[in-house]
Amino acid sequence: MRRMMLVPVALLALVGCEQSSPVALDSTVAGSVEAGLFATIPDDARELTIDFKPALGSDESMGYDVLSRKKRGTVTVALLGVPEAEGEPFDVMTVDASAVVFGQDEAFMASPKHDFSGEDVLIEHLLDVDGNGALDLLFHFAATDLGLGGLSGTVEFCLVGEATSGPFFSCIDVKIAG
Repeated sequence: MRRMMLVPVALLALVGCEQSSPVALDSTVAGSVEAGLFATIPDDARELTIDFKPALGSDESMGYDVLSRKKRGTVTVALLGVPEAEGEPFDVMTVDASAVVFGQDEAFMASPKHDFSGEDVLIEHLLDVDGNGALDLLFHFAATDLGLGGLSGTVEFCLVGEATSGPFFSCIDVKIAG
C-alpha cells in the first residue's frame, strides 16, 4: 500500500520518492494543493516508530502527544531503533540525519536544529529511549518551523528520511491545544 503525504519537492530526490500529480488523487485533496508537491512514499519505504516528546531519563514515554499553538523552543522526536530480537533490526546509526524532516505538510517541514556531522553532537543524541536495547536517535525541531499557529484539533505529523537501507517514514497524530 502506498501512502500519500506532502513533502518539499527538494526532499523527493533525497528520499527516493517519486512525484505524482494531485489530479490523480481524491478531488477534495487535489483541489487544496499545488501540482508536484505530493510525494508517494515508495512501496519499499520502511515504516518505523517515533516517540514524540519522549520522557528522557525514564523508560516511559510522556504518554500524550499534545502541542500548544503557542509553543516556542524545540520539539523533541526520537526515531526508535529496532533490535534483532524484535524482528527486522533498524540501526539509527545508518540514518542520514541531514535528509530527515518532520512536519505536517510541505509548507511546514522542519529540518533538525543540530548539524550531526560532528561525532560528539551525534553521540549526545543517541539514547535508548524505549529501553529495548537498541539506540534511538533524538531530533530537535524548532516549534516555530512547524506552523502551529493556525492548527487545531488532531493533526498528523510525519518524520521522513533516508538510511543506508533505504527511505523510511513514521507518522503520529498530535493534538493541538490552545
